[in-house]
Amino acid sequence: MIDINLLPERIRRRRQRAVGTALRVLGIIIVVAGMAGAAGLMMTRLQALRAEAAALDEQAAQFQGALSAKKDLDDLLARVDERQKLEAGKRGTTTWSLALRDIALAAPAAVALDTIRTTSEGKMVVDGRAADLVSLAQFIDGLKWHRYTLQYLKQAARGTELGPFVFTLEIGGWQGGG
Repeated sequence: MIDINLLPERIRRRRQRAVGTALRVLGIIIVVAGMAGAAGLMMTRLQALRAEAAALDEQAAQFQGALSAKKDLDDLLARVDERQKLEAGKRGTTTWSLALRDIALAAPAAVALDTIRTTSEGKMVVDGRAADLVSLAQFIDGLKWHRYTLQYLKQAARGTELGPFVFTLEIGGWQGGG
């Protein structure tokens, strides 16, 4: 097909330059719009991250408060424990509060203690119930960890009305007093 253009050459070149310039401007506008959209997405993400960081900072402050309170409690318990040990060392005995605390710490949740008493030989006898043998074994291991020794397991009856396992432990390593 034959292309006939009756416009003078300078006008044709001017139109071609105008179309080229318009395409370049359109390209620049598209690039700038794309960059603005990407910047907007980044700003939105940055705001979300800042909000998340603020929430995490608030949680960290709460945990710091709890950790501080726990540290204070641990320090207080350590001082009480040290004082009781010093007092017991003066008398050569273990205090009841220390022994009861150790037994309570050794007992898992599935063990219920019914009575704690001492014998004339200075041994402690603990009567209780356990949901299963694993819980009873954990209790005995916990007593060993707290420097008490199991003299013997007097009784471990299964299936009584008091619970699945009723036990009586005689514990050594504790010297009655205080």
